[in-house]
Amino acid sequence: RSVVKIVEMKRDDDVLQDSTEEMPPRRPSIDQAGWKSFLAHPFRSAADYMKRLEANFGWKFLVMLLSAYFGVKGALYTFTGLVQLPYYKKLGVDGRQYQIYGSIAVTPFAMKGFFGTISDVWPMAGYHKNSYILLAAALGSLSFLLLGSFKLSAGMSACLFFLASVETAVVDLLCEGKYAELMRMRPHTGGDIVTWVWATYHVGSLCAAGITGPISDKGHISSIFWICFPIAAQVMIPVALGWLSDPVQPASMRGFRWNKFKEHQKLFGLALCMALAALVQAIINLYFSKQIAVQTILLTSSSCSLQSLHVFGRRSLRSNRRSARLLVHC
Repeated sequence: RSVVKIVEMKRDDDVLQDSTEEMPPRRPSIDQAGWKSFLAHPFRSAADYMKRLEANFGWKFLVMLLSAYFGVKGALYTFTGLVQLPYYKKLGVDGRQYQIYGSIAVTPFAMKGFFGTISDVWPMAGYHKNSYILLAAALGSLSFLLLGSFKLSAGMSACLFFLASVETAVVDLLCEGKYAELMRMRPHTGGDIVTWVWATYHVGSLCAAGITGPISDKGHISSIFWICFPIAAQVMIPVALGWLSDPVQPASMRGFRWNKFKEHQKLFGLALCMALAALVQAIINLYFSKQIAVQTILLTSSSCSLQSLHVFGRRSLRSNRRSARLLVHC
């Protein structure tokens, strides 16, 4: 009897232990945890998030992304997009011409493939990213300086807005490539750096949108360009300090890398075709009639579609019928 009783007691202990292991721990209620702890949780989690970011990527790279996405892509891009309507309205531009000038201003975003191709195959001054960002930032700063200092024609202003968008497109593209590279090297970080990028971008865009409206209503359009000038130039500081972590290439690796170009010749050709098509379309819209612009649109879109079919092959169309229909419509 004693042996049977011991076995039954042991069996009951095992069942009790198994049942306690399967049951998830109960979360403490707000009353149990306390209101102070509950209200402090967002701040503690944000502090933990920043500590995790700093430990994985370093504060210099985070400041670099803050400069690029809060300053350039967030604030500067929003300023450039919102200021054009009151600016061209003040110049007496009608609605149709305003749409044309607006399309010219965003043309550099269709040329991102070309910018990325050139930066990959030609490390200018020994850098794949730093040199291009510095050059684009100098062009963008100069464009805002001219827009704020002189009373220009609508066509000349469209060209300067084009240069301003070149800075935004190049900075966005090259910084995105760098943090994507670091994410592949540190897969345990998950989407932490993407959260930082988009949070800073939206905050910068919100700040710019809140500033543009009141200044435009008072008619001080040139003041917005003077605000944009230091924002466009400030990105050169962290880049010049090397905070983008773009290593300098040795002397043997400088110059145009024909081997890499030939290895991805079709893809680079597609990027070049898209960039030329966008640039030609911008020039046609600016200086030629509407009929010629429509014909150019049909020609360039058809050539880019056929070139993409040649690069990616028919399998990509078979795997995605919706893309195939979209290609036919183009």
